[in-house]
Amino acid sequence: MTEWKEKYGDILGIYNGRKRVVVISGLHILRKIFSEDAASGRVHENLIREKNSAIPIGIGLLFSQGDLWKTHRRFALSTLRDLGMGTNWMEDTIIAEVEGICDVLRNANGKPFNPKIRLTNSVSNIICALMFGKTFSLADPKFSRLTDLVAENAAIFKQDFVASAAPFLLWFPNVVRTKIFKARRNLTGWAEFMTEMINEHLASPWQLSKAPDYVYAYQ
Repeated sequence: MTEWKEKYGDILGIYNGRKRVVVISGLHILRKIFSEDAASGRVHENLIREKNSAIPIGIGLLFSQGDLWKTHRRFALSTLRDLGMGTNWMEDTIIAEVEGICDVLRNANGKPFNPKIRLTNSVSNIICALMFGKTFSLADPKFSRLTDLVAENAAIFKQDFVASAAPFLLWFPNVVRTKIFKARRNLTGWAEFMTEMINEHLASPWQLSKAPDYVYAYQ
């Protein structure tokens, strides 16, 4: 890709299968292009493209575009600021997770181990603190399932590029199709977890002047 940039310039078009892709190099070019409304669209990948996807197409912060996306972005920034992004509350939450990781390292007594699961769970817990106003025990089966689903989909996501280049692979049994369909089922599990958290908030008797978490702010 670097060689292509030297030969063709900062903006070039290539084909990923039947899909044309525009490759942009250079921070100044990126800033200029993404400041335009025409570049604010969202690609609906194979993981969420189906009609009955667990993640509705075209809504929310990640999958909306145009004025709707701008509204969600303003809401997200203002809510995160109100929740204390960069303040002591956020710092305390992160420190608590870091201390937990340090305990794991100390208990290892110098023996080699894979810290991936512990690190992933800690990052997920910090996100949950912002989203739901609480953290979860690492032994919580629902939380463990959520992190497993996220990890599985992260590993599967690269298959989406293959399916985009060759969409016919989704029409008959093969490895790519199996993994894409697995990721879609995982999204259903993720959506069920989110729905449960939202319902807990809706059922709560809270009448607060300031939202304690991101989900509450949406109510």
